[in-house]
Amino acid sequence: MLVADNRAKVRTQFQLDEAQRQPLEAIMMAGDQMLVLTGSNEMVDALSAFTNRRVGVGEGHTREKLGDLVEALQAASGDALVVGNAVVAFAGSVGAGFSPSSHGNPLMQEIRDGCTKSRKGKPAALQALARCIMAEPNHIGAARALKLLGEYVEQRHAGFDKIRIDYRSEFAEAIRLEAFSTPDEGHSELARRRAHIQRPLVEGMATEAWTECAQLDSRHRLEKAPSQPNIERPS
Repeated sequence: MLVADNRAKVRTQFQLDEAQRQPLEAIMMAGDQMLVLTGSNEMVDALSAFTNRRVGVGEGHTREKLGDLVEALQAASGDALVVGNAVVAFAGSVGAGFSPSSHGNPLMQEIRDGCTKSRKGKPAALQALARCIMAEPNHIGAARALKLLGEYVEQRHAGFDKIRIDYRSEFAEAIRLEAFSTPDEGHSELARRRAHIQRPLVEGMATEAWTECAQLDSRHRLEKAPSQPNIERPS
């Protein structure tokens, strides 16, 4: 058993001195499968950052960030700026590297300017996101903008290569909102599907079921996040 003290001064961070960090990292990164349990979602994010995201986030049944996005989109009433702000907040909450200064503020400025200026490189890519929102200032435009953002990240597009999506399932479900008449309808249906899939996993041989499910996605975790070990969020 290893005992280590978190020396971070704020609850959203995790820091160890070098003597404690080295043996802990050796264990965490040695195996093909690992599950880390924490007492709070804040510590999940902190531990993921502590391992430089080599240990991914295991997403349970809840989708708090998706819920916030849906609530904002439901209230947007066709206002592209409100939709844009919702997309920026969501994109910044599900990973790292997408911040107001680096991406959010320029994206919002494009919406305010009506995407009228000629752009190249990263500004042109942000303008393309803004055009998605302006063309459909609702959950459909938001979903299309997030889908395009995901493509930029996957392709390591210039200016987007430092972005990391930690909450992959939540991000994917936000993109799926496009298929529904309203964001609320989409949110409810996606939650129903998620419950239908996950319910058998907590009945009977739960450990084996979760392990088998994980192996479909990744060799490095007991739960989710492709090609990484996993930190499990509290339900």
